[in-house]
Amino acid sequence: MHWRHSRSPVRTKFKQTLSVRKVMCTVFWDRKGILLIDFLPRGETMNADHYCETLRKLRRAIQNKRRGMLTAGVVLLHDNGRPHTAWRTAAVLTEFGWELFDHPPYSPDLAPSDFHVFLHLKKFLSSSERFGNDEELMTSVTRWFHSQAAEFYDRGIQKLISRYDKCPSSDGGYSALFTAKHMLALWKTLYEDQTNIELPDQSEKRSDTRSVFQLYTSEMSDKDSSSLHAHSLAASRVEQALSEVASSLSSFTPRPGPQRAWLLQLQIWLLLAEIYLSLEQVSAATACIQEATSIFPLSHHIMYMRGLVHEYKQEFTEAKLCFQNAVAINPTHIKSLQHLGLIYHYLGSQRLAEKTLRDAARIDPASHQTWYNLGKVLESLGEFDTASDCMATALEVEISNPILPFSSIPLTFD
Repeated sequence: MHWRHSRSPVRTKFKQTLSVRKVMCTVFWDRKGILLIDFLPRGETMNADHYCETLRKLRRAIQNKRRGMLTAGVVLLHDNGRPHTAWRTAAVLTEFGWELFDHPPYSPDLAPSDFHVFLHLKKFLSSSERFGNDEELMTSVTRWFHSQAAEFYDRGIQKLISRYDKCPSSDGGYSALFTAKHMLALWKTLYEDQTNIELPDQSEKRSDTRSVFQLYTSEMSDKDSSSLHAHSLAASRVEQALSEVASSLSSFTPRPGPQRAWLLQLQIWLLLAEIYLSLEQVSAATACIQEATSIFPLSHHIMYMRGLVHEYKQEFTEAKLCFQNAVAINPTHIKSLQHLGLIYHYLGSQRLAEKTLRDAARIDPASHQTWYNLGKVLESLGEFDTASDCMATALEVEISNPILPFSSIPLTFD
């Protein structure tokens, strides 16, 4: 079965051809020249273990070629690929005492190897004759790297400085962080008097304060729930999903005052958590999630956010549990379904991943991220035609996908 948007045109199927064989090269350099060139043996995949071994080779190369650099301190710039952000890699860098240069995601224009070194290397290779085997290619590339003068590499570093200063995304995360903190201060100004109500006695407190499950029903009425059936189904599965927050529930008391105000603060804390996570400040993100939990531990949004933290740390089993709990409480939460499908994919459960993402596509066929993730899963299953259709649908849907969901627009004018 091919999944397409209802308005999708008929897809033209192109003949598949084998891609040209490639040799992967990892190169480290500084303003003075090449430090290390490492070729990945054909048939092997770059993973965290291999990258950690490459970093150890780099450390030995620095000891031999740059006397005193290890003592003065090393600042390493690499992109956000999974081998580079794995916990094993982070442990090795901590062991070395190396500092990481901040690299915004999806920013090849801020990677000197991409915009400077490889750009000139491609020109060299395009003008070269065909190579008879891998050894000839590796020898030629190595010779080219070492033939470049120190001024060539110094220019690449100087270009990075000017490009980073002009990049709007380099401080975008911190601007968002400032805005979210301002939102928290604004909430305090608007609602603190209403939420600091001291009730005269416990009986009045009990009569005026809704139960946790009444608050849960209010929280479930946000814009990502689409039917009353979802409410009843979720309520019947709440107990299953609360294993990790049972201790919080024992001491949980709904906050006094308008519950809408507290739910707004919960959303601000979770927004802060997401921003901190994008800035790779995991401890700060975790602290924000804890603040949100103290307001309402039953929120599927909190479980989803915890899942994102575990996913970032590549703790996929823990992430899977969090996303499953979020879906158990709100089966129509699209983002939880999308990430749960990806986690199944990472854990090797491809059919479970496919089923989860198809469920998400049935709930919201206009989400381009669902179609993209489904395409990745189907590609790993070898179903290339169907995967291609999913990717094409993702592109078509993304064109008409609003930056702000239409269901959220009325909130702006409240």
